[in-house]
Amino acid sequence: MSSQPSPLQHAQFLKSEGNQFFHAANWSQALASYHSALSTLPPRSQSSTPSDINSDDQPQSELQQQCATARAILYANIAACHLKLYVKALQRRAFSNEALNTWSSLSAAQQDYETLLTLLPESDTRSQDISATLNKLKPRLEAAQKRETTEMLDKLKGVGNSILGSNSVYSLFDATFDGTFTGRFGLSTDNFQFVPNGQGGYSVNFTQ
Repeated sequence: MSSQPSPLQHAQFLKSEGNQFFHAANWSQALASYHSALSTLPPRSQSSTPSDINSDDQPQSELQQQCATARAILYANIAACHLKLYVKALQRRAFSNEALNTWSSLSAAQQDYETLLTLLPESDTRSQDISATLNKLKPRLEAAQKRETTEMLDKLKGVGNSILGSNSVYSLFDATFDGTFTGRFGLSTDNFQFVPNGQGGYSVNFTQ
């Protein structure tokens, strides 16, 4: 009759299982195996008094040393899994935002891609792909910004023209003061020029 494996042996088996999941890019399952291995290890010994905590004269048994080494490796493996899952989540979010193709979504995608470059090693082929994607993303981002800014200004012009007043449109003054103030100034937003100020905003010039 074979003896039951020790907690340390069982933890090593679960760690090996986790490593197989990790190399297969199944990081969620790898994470579960590593956590199971941690819970299998014997708990750390607790010192009963403060003097015991600060004492360097308490030698660890060989089993305690092996468990400490296994625990350190498992924590490192768990951190690696979280990093892999974070990278995967960032990639998915960047792809989704890029597909939306709006100014704000493309800006968010750009930020995620730049973060990915800081997380991935230069030797990773994904770094090259992400760098190429960023180069293609820049003109798309500028085009989306210009398109949405133009649309916003056109809508503002429509509202402004309805207030400044053509003869066919009654202004807020007409409705409120019953004609005491006509509210039709003979102006349109074409009398106002929006000029980029070079800082991402606009200045307004009045022309007659």
